[in-house]
Amino acid sequence: MEELKVSQQLGSISTNLDAIESGLKEYVKSYNNYVVTQDSISEDKKTLAELRKLKTSMEDARKSVKKEWEKPYKDFEERYKKVLELVDKPITLIAEQLKSFDEARAAEKKKHVQQLYEETIGEYAEYLPFDNVFDPKWLNATAKDKDIEYDISEKKTRVISDINVIKSLKSEIENELLETYKSKGNALAAAIERNQQYIQDKSRVESAIKAESVEKRPSAEAMGPLNDIVQAFKTVTFIVSAEDAQRVENMLSFEEIRYRRIEQ
Repeated sequence: MEELKVSQQLGSISTNLDAIESGLKEYVKSYNNYVVTQDSISEDKKTLAELRKLKTSMEDARKSVKKEWEKPYKDFEERYKKVLELVDKPITLIAEQLKSFDEARAAEKKKHVQQLYEETIGEYAEYLPFDNVFDPKWLNATAKDKDIEYDISEKKTRVISDINVIKSLKSEIENELLETYKSKGNALAAAIERNQQYIQDKSRVESAIKAESVEKRPSAEAMGPLNDIVQAFKTVTFIVSAEDAQRVENMLSFEEIRYRRIEQ
């Protein structure tokens, strides 16, 4: 298909600007530090009108030159745009169809990727949902199955390692820690922090129980789990701050101890 070829010649503009410039330079010298007086007002008005008329004529000439100078380009541009429309039509048609084709291919590739995910992720899908694992680059035609499986396996391996760390804590709230880990986007630090908080809360509750046992201390045998301590006293009163109240309630609920909250 033939390409657009343009032949352009530089134009020239002939003027008498040199003569006008020379004459004006001499003329305006007389107006350096010029002062209008009562006697010169009438003449000054005529001079001002003549200068303005000269300026207007110069502007009109400039605009006329510009219009004539730009006319060839405007004619070319108008013709060019009409021809360009002929090119744009097949471009749009082909581009839209290629886009639809690529979208269909990507959708089919995504189904295949999800199948690879399901085969690789196994029982850890709850920690690594497909949408969280999915990488758009996997839809590229050059993306290989083995590379996709490797990426998924890498994420899975990290999750398995984190879960093993959580289980190694031997925490009384292991299931809660696993839920915390999952809900925080597989953040191991969040699970460990929750376990530390639980240990601190439990220690605080046990300290409160000991503080309330001045009148009646349990026997050495009774100093066992939290539930046994409460059973030994039948009724125990905890005095805690508003900030710690919820944590104490969580601890008592975990130990399945009946309680009643008294606001003061």
